[in-house]
Amino acid sequence: DGVKFSDLVLEAKKRGYSEPDPREDLSCQDLVRKLLILAREIGLKLDWEDISVSSLVPESLRDISASEFLQRAHELDEPMDTMLKEAAKDGNVPRLLASFSVSEEGRVSAKIGVEYIPAGDMLANLIPGENIFVIYTDWYSEMPLVISGPGAGKHVTAGGVQSDLNQLLAKLTVTG
Repeated sequence: DGVKFSDLVLEAKKRGYSEPDPREDLSCQDLVRKLLILAREIGLKLDWEDISVSSLVPESLRDISASEFLQRAHELDEPMDTMLKEAAKDGNVPRLLASFSVSEEGRVSAKIGVEYIPAGDMLANLIPGENIFVIYTDWYSEMPLVISGPGAGKHVTAGGVQSDLNQLLAKLTVTG
């Protein structure tokens, strides 16, 4: 779209789509936490070190303050431009994806990183702040079950906190 990646990062922070320090998102640490929660909620044994993670944060931007990172965010532009051009050669777009799978033996493998997705794919056409879950199972092998919707922003976060508080209050009332 001609917009610099660093400008998108700063805009996402301004709109509340990213963590207060965008490196949490760009280094995939926030995604690791979410993937762990999801996997554990469905009963899988998965630990932090079991997940293969490819960070988008260059080494030079990792061990500096958040404010210095924001000032130097333009250093993200060249690597992202390279990824965009590389993906476009084959009609793809880069997308940051988190996934896990369970082998027939029950072994869980998980990875987080940039993958090149065909431009017409549903994963390539998300709007800012949207999350999508594509679920393949024995029953959904030909056509996956797809769940999508807003995954960031003040209203979504507030709704999640309110829901958690309601569940906690219900448990306290029953046991109380």
